[in-house]
This record gives sequence, C-alpha cells and structure tokens, in this order.
Amino acid sequence: MNNGAPNGPGSRDPFTKINELKLNMKNINLHVIVLELGAIRRTMSTNEVRTVTIGDYTGIINMSVWNEYCHLVKPMDVIKIRGAVVTPHKQSLTLSMAKAGDITKVGEYVLAVNDTINLSQEGFLPPDVWAQVQIDEDARKKSYANRGGD
Repeated sequence: MNNGAPNGPGSRDPFTKINELKLNMKNINLHVIVLELGAIRRTMSTNEVRTVTIGDYTGIINMSVWNEYCHLVKPMDVIKIRGAVVTPHKQSLTLSMAKAGDITKVGEYVLAVNDTINLSQEGFLPPDVWAQVQIDEDARKKSYANRGGD
C-alpha cells in the first residue's frame, strides 16, 4: 500500500466516478471510501484475496484485493486506487487491480457515499450484455482449450 506522495511532481491522475464505470474498462483511477471487508480467502497458489466494497457519492462496487492489500485496507479508509480494471461477475460489475496498480490511503471517514447505485448487485448488467459476456467467455475458453491450455 502506498502511503506516500502522488505519482510525481505536479501529478494529478484523473479520477473516474463509480457510476461512470463500464464493462472492460482498464487503467482506472478512483478516489473512494472502503465500506465493507469480506473474509480473506486463500487460493490454491497460496495467494490471499478478499472482496472489499468501496463507494463514492455516485455509487458502490465490489473490488477484489490481493495479498498485502487484504490486510492494509480497513472500513472507513479513504483511498486512491490506480490501475483498476472492470470485469463481469454474476451479471454485475466488479473491480480488480492491475499488476502495476496500487492503493494509497489518503484519510478516514470523510467521503459521502451513494449506496442506492450498486454496480456489483447481481442483475446490474442488462440480460443482453450478460449474454454477450458469456458468449465471449465461452469463446475464450474454447480458444484456450484448442491451443492445448498453454
């Protein structure tokens, strides 16, 4: 977790509002508050992952955080996220961090949240969009299997 300065002298990453997030967006920067922490789970490769609900004044969304971030973010932390990716999950949206991304704690308790717009609520994505996500995922899996799974 980065607790330090911005990305360079005079650096100002543009922040995306949660209600502006769209499926498959990449390299997103957000300024949000941590609302809830899910349980930490271990993957078969011994990585740790936890679902964190984050929000801003436009809505809320779930985000997967990995390894050291599982232990560093806490409810009511105001954080800046750099390098997030929007992915589909259970007919909704979720965020993940790109490998080069990071989280910076910038404060506590002082960010308004609109929890009436939940992008991670199952069914958030329209059925036609979700159907296309499933078609794309099936095609990706078939292509992967045809290559021998490398």
